[in-house]
Amino acid sequence: MAGVHAAAAGDAGLRIVAVASATGGSARHLAGELDARRVSAADLPAGAEVLVVATPPTAHVDATLAGLAAGATVLVESPIAATLSDADRMVTAAGRSTGRLRATANLRCAPAWRAALERIAQLGPLGHLSASLTQPTPDWGHFRHPLQAGGVLFASGAQLLPLLLDAAGAASGDTGRIDTGPIDTGRINTGRITTVAAELSTTRDDGADDRADVTFQFGADHTATLHAEWGPGASTWLQAAGAGGAVRVEFAPSISVEHNGEPVVVDGASTSPLHQLGYVDQLAGLSTTNDGTLDADEATHLLEVVTAAYVSAGRGGEPVTVPLETARDRTPLELWRSS
Repeated sequence: MAGVHAAAAGDAGLRIVAVASATGGSARHLAGELDARRVSAADLPAGAEVLVVATPPTAHVDATLAGLAAGATVLVESPIAATLSDADRMVTAAGRSTGRLRATANLRCAPAWRAALERIAQLGPLGHLSASLTQPTPDWGHFRHPLQAGGVLFASGAQLLPLLLDAAGAASGDTGRIDTGPIDTGRINTGRITTVAAELSTTRDDGADDRADVTFQFGADHTATLHAEWGPGASTWLQAAGAGGAVRVEFAPSISVEHNGEPVVVDGASTSPLHQLGYVDQLAGLSTTNDGTLDADEATHLLEVVTAAYVSAGRGGEPVTVPLETARDRTPLELWRSS
């Protein structure tokens, strides 16, 4: 992921000044490609204005706190942390009104998603909202070792959560940003998940989930479903339907948008894959308030939703209410195993 962000940074007009990694080997290689300094993790952010944290989730908190203490804007690979207590520490260090702590949501910045969301907003109240991700099991970096925070739902499926939330908000006439304010029981809380029910399963030696089926409830009677799986093939899509028709967006194996079965022309479709998947605009927008990244509250809300899914699965699929009442210092995977 560091290599992906580094490649996107060049297209976004940003210059990489320093690279660090846990062992130094991967940093040495990437720094050489970028003509940047290789530094130790303790040196970060090494004078940079922006620090991108693409470490394993269990290491997010230390790098983020160092970057914030040095005055940098920190973009953390989602999910924002391995535990809710780590996320709390990061949010406290950033200050809730500064915007200096962000989490990635690259598909939010994808031209295809922007085109799809514009049409979802025309559907009216949604009768159907679902998303699915299937991809080969990751076999690089920390994925080569027993996973500690979570499996496919935590590491892969969670990237579709911002899209589900934004679709629900857009269809209701909201701005499409995730609502993290107090729950108003007198209205449909589109853009905020209130209840989660999940089934997880595993075929892995480390016991991490490699298949997940989750139902999210917004307010009283609006729901969305998410399927995530590590297995053969590659497929990522979201579809929404209401009185005004149906919209489907696909990100893999190819990128496309359909409205009522007809293809939609997407601006930027001929650009590089990094632009098509939102990585370039995600970085370019860090200097604005109208970008696609998750702010600290949004990122924490999504981690709480994912954690609630693991708690639900540990309780046999029992619906779990968000905000979540559980031990905030345990990873989602630990909570699934012990619930």
